[in-house]
Amino acid sequence: MGTEFKPEQYHRPEVIEAMYPLLRERGAKIIAGGTDLLVNRPPGTQSLVDISKLGLDYVKSDDKGTTIGATMCFTKLIASPLLDKQPLSVLKDSAKEIGHYNLRHIATIGGNICNAVPSADSPVALIALDAFTVIQGPDGDRTIPLDAFFTFVRETVLKPEEFLKEVRIPFQLDNTAASFQKIGRTKVDIALVNA
Repeated sequence: MGTEFKPEQYHRPEVIEAMYPLLRERGAKIIAGGTDLLVNRPPGTQSLVDISKLGLDYVKSDDKGTTIGATMCFTKLIASPLLDKQPLSVLKDSAKEIGHYNLRHIATIGGNICNAVPSADSPVALIALDAFTVIQGPDGDRTIPLDAFFTFVRETVLKPEEFLKEVRIPFQLDNTAASFQKIGRTKVDIALVNA
């Protein structure tokens, strides 16, 4: 598999509009942290489109809920005071279970979701919070509940020119709480079971 992964181009757009022509290119793959893409090394990848300069590394809160940008790394997510209160703190709890500190400093919430593997930690917590995804494409935004975002293992509803822009968590009532539990062989292994 490793010999077939030979991207010839690397792009780092600074505005979302510049993404679409790059994603139209044959063999284009989105990269932010790269912790999954550079390990899996999908064959046929001809160009990498780095979304880390699009300003999508944020956590915001208002009276409608909480919004997390796709390139928010897990170290910053864990440090966000906007996620301290129950039940939102379940997202921090799941983020703390993602690999080692060095990995959490690079890995992004968008990548953890878009990798679409059953062992991913953050989607379980987000689905419990009734989160939905905001997908950006040349025709504008569309929102999909996170539990409908996944179509199969390593498959999502994303179309070729689309990317995950952010995750929105609706307003949570004060009298609700959540807990995240992970079972794995060791602390840094992928999950055997997440709940």
